Amino acid sequence: MRKPQHDGSETGSAARPARAGERSWVRWVPWLLLAAVAVPLPATAWPYWLSEVVISVTHLLAALAVALGVWLAVRGRRGLAAVALILAAMNMALVLRPVGAADAQAAEPTAPCAKPLRVVSLNVLRGNQSPVIVTDYLETGGFDVVFLQEYNEWHVWPWMLQHLRERYPYQVTLEGRDVAILSRLPFVESRVDATLGAALDTLFLASGTIHAVVHVRGQEVVLVSAHLSSPKTQGLFKERNRQLAMLADVLSGLDRPVILGADLNGVRWNPRIVAFLKGAGLRYLDHGVLPPVTRPNWLPVLGVQIDYVAPSADAFTGRQAVGPDVGSDHLPLEAMLCPTWTGSGLPAAKGS
Repeated sequence: MRKPQHDGSETGSAARPARAGERSWVRWVPWLLLAAVAVPLPATAWPYWLSEVVISVTHLLAALAVALGVWLAVRGRRGLAAVALILAAMNMALVLRPVGAADAQAAEPTAPCAKPLRVVSLNVLRGNQSPVIVTDYLETGGFDVVFLQEYNEWHVWPWMLQHLRERYPYQVTLEGRDVAILSRLPFVESRVDATLGAALDTLFLASGTIHAVVHVRGQEVVLVSAHLSSPKTQGLFKERNRQLAMLADVLSGLDRPVILGADLNGVRWNPRIVAFLKGAGLRYLDHGVLPPVTRPNWLPVLGVQIDYVAPSADAFTGRQAVGPDVGSDHLPLEAMLCPTWTGSGLPAAKGS
């Protein structure tokens, strides 16, 4: 009688279900990744602070969707690959959609003007360990107007402002506010001062806004430096949104041009930032091939822009670019602004 031969087939058959189970788990991975890259669009309508996180990484999720589509196509899953690439296109459309006031969206690329107004907005970081670098940058940058955020009188920043007074003799700060404006152009008294002072002193704006008025080509121009709340909790999320709505109402109600230099704590394609720029009548400035990235300072391509120089859309054209690392966790945002009205040119400025 022939003896049964044991060739390990039982062991092999017992092992196959385990491997099949592993493969079934792998089959879920594309679906999980597809679900992840599909989140940004619905997140734009979520009234919760976590939506800010999702919206802020939309550009990264678009890149992930492209990689996922290529991987699925290589594996022969063309239907899912097509879905992934469609989601990538939708996410990129969200990231690249025009923002700003309606009359600025269709504007032609900006040509340089003879005498542009040079402006920079910078969140200096309260605990910045390189104040000398910041000071040297502002001193040698050739700017006409400087907007600062996270300024405070308990760090070295008052020393910096005093050191820069020869270059920027006109400065405005207020105790308890973490913003400042420095200027080579003289500040002037204006009838909007009382209105703006009262409006910016209101709840939600008192600690993070300040203003001044200068003359540009014979026209009063309102300068506003703002630092809005970071939406890290549901309460701060609601507060930041209220700040955006209130600031838009204030700026849109002015009868003269505005230049806003601000850390809005929201990315450019965030629907709340889009609504703010449109409601306030502000222009999102032209830039190079790649959009500006101001934060974090160590991630120049994959980071985001939450810092802005935004002038009145019907009064200025201009271009924006990111400045060098000055020791903050934000990079400076520089702008060259060209007034659209005729005049005698920029008034004489000290320190030139």
